[in-house]
Amino acid sequence: MAIPIPPKPSGYRIGAAHAPIQVDAFIDVQCEYSRRAWPMLQRVCARYGADTVALTVHLTVISHHGQSWDVSRAAVAVAKDDSEVFARFLSFLYKRQDQYLNGASRHRSPAELHSLLAQFAGEFDPSLDKDEFLRRFDSDEVFAATKVPIRYGISRGVWSTPTFFINGSEASGLSSSSSVEDWQAVLDPLVAA
Repeated sequence: MAIPIPPKPSGYRIGAAHAPIQVDAFIDVQCEYSRRAWPMLQRVCARYGADTVALTVHLTVISHHGQSWDVSRAAVAVAKDDSEVFARFLSFLYKRQDQYLNGASRHRSPAELHSLLAQFAGEFDPSLDKDEFLRRFDSDEVFAATKVPIRYGISRGVWSTPTFFINGSEASGLSSSSSVEDWQAVLDPLVAA
């Protein structure tokens, strides 16, 4: 089955498109390891600056994370095409991850999860009412936009999260437990090149 060409590149880019170092992070909103990696990715980007290191986040759904698809759709619905809003909402979601992990959602219906996500959206952006959020959340546009990074990850061989690529090559030595120093050991030689 052919994957349709998306209307825009996969993911949310934080940093300049012309940055010489492009980091692709495949993360799952329900993955505890991705949650641990997210603040580190933000620190790495801040350390190097947007003109040197650009981060593109690709939301990826891992099969045993039962709520990940809907939470990812919520992130796309809230952020639309705004990478800055996406980054802030992703941080917001990770702080509340315990409320949508598998255990917390074991007896929750899809409608109850959607209501929780609408509550999160309203807390994050009080100007976004529940009906507007749910309209966006259920739209074909959000559905399609949420699929793109998942399919892109599959095409890159991503099967776990977090997975990082730097300038198109998998950075298998970096993980959720990597420190700023670990990232610097990989990125500094590229900056100097």
